Amino acid sequence: MNNDAKQWALMQFDEMTVLEQDWDSYGADPISPVAIETASKLLQSVEKQCGNEAYEKLMIVAPRPDGGVQIEWKTWPLEIDVHTDHQGNLGYLYITYHQSDTTKYDEVSSASWDEVLALINKVVKTNEDKPS
Repeated sequence: MNNDAKQWALMQFDEMTVLEQDWDSYGADPISPVAIETASKLLQSVEKQCGNEAYEKLMIVAPRPDGGVQIEWKTWPLEIDVHTDHQGNLGYLYITYHQSDTTKYDEVSSASWDEVLALINKVVKTNEDKPS
């Protein structure tokens, strides 16, 4: 297991718990404990489903100004940016990159747990090389 990446991700959740109102100096809300708990459980579920690759392809664990959390996985030619809102609801932006410089975006503001896990699994389990 990639313990460094796992520890980094867990540290991000810990750091979010102390963010106060206006943490970004643009009026951001504090990060909801429910959003942090949901994002943490999602990451645990992805680790259970995908093993070590859950952290190898993990790019971002970050607070959102609306009090939610964003987690991003990326591997050529796929990317998924999952967010939890302050109530713990899931949404995502799923991106498919193509060699012809066209990109397909699928954005869902309210998604089921199973739908999100299936898409994350698809991204994490993809092992293509980016064309030169």
